[in-house]
Amino acid sequence: MSGSTMTFTGWKALPVLIVVVGVTVFRITTARAKLDTQGRAALETWVQQEMLRPILADTTRSLQERGNAALEATSVTIRSLAVRGRLDKAVVRVELAPNTAFPPGTDLVRYYRMSYSEITGWRHRGRASVMSWYLAAF
Repeated sequence: MSGSTMTFTGWKALPVLIVVVGVTVFRITTARAKLDTQGRAALETWVQQEMLRPILADTTRSLQERGNAALEATSVTIRSLAVRGRLDKAVVRVELAPNTAFPPGTDLVRYYRMSYSEITGWRHRGRASVMSWYLAAF
């Protein structure tokens, strides 16, 4: 095997730099666009499940009341989404629209960890804190 190396200097480096920047911008743009569709759907499902847990565990209600409240809680609407950080370690800020079916004291602003892959798309990784939102790069 020969130990050859490639060096890009001057005008030869410009096309390589343009391709690298173009691929990076394309990846970030498509990932952020998919957050509004695929990422929103994944987060809505996750938030619905979070809302259902305390409703179904409430033993002070009758079975029919819990069922009706559970049906109302499945109509979770995300008002806004914002993402910060690298795509493989993103922190997403979710603002929920108020809903009468939510248990008292429900936080309408939540933070989640998500990751993005070209193959699997946006995936939910768990809850995040307000501090991790503010410490995320951009």
